[in-house]
Amino acid sequence: MKLINADKLEGIFKEACKTAYFRHNPQVKDGAELIMEFIRELDAIDPESLKEHARWEINPDGYYPYCPKCNEEPKNGVMSNYCPNCGAKMDMEVK
Repeated sequence: MKLINADKLEGIFKEACKTAYFRHNPQVKDGAELIMEFIRELDAIDPESLKEHARWEINPDGYYPYCPKCNEEPKNGVMSNYCPNCGAKMDMEVK
């Protein structure tokens, strides 16, 4: 998935619609206006939904925690709410 700036896209479309090609082709202009309407109706993505979720796991040796997303240990062994290496939110329930 590629996140885009819909406001910037709308500006680009508005500039494109000012060209002679768009102004003198009603079908093209109508199509561009329809696309802009679709863009305006799109829901915004909640940034929180893009975060990885995990929980701290304990290495088989029983001593050191690690993040299962990046397989890295937390700095200084501190199991914080987020992995300092990959940013995964450590909020998943223990199985």
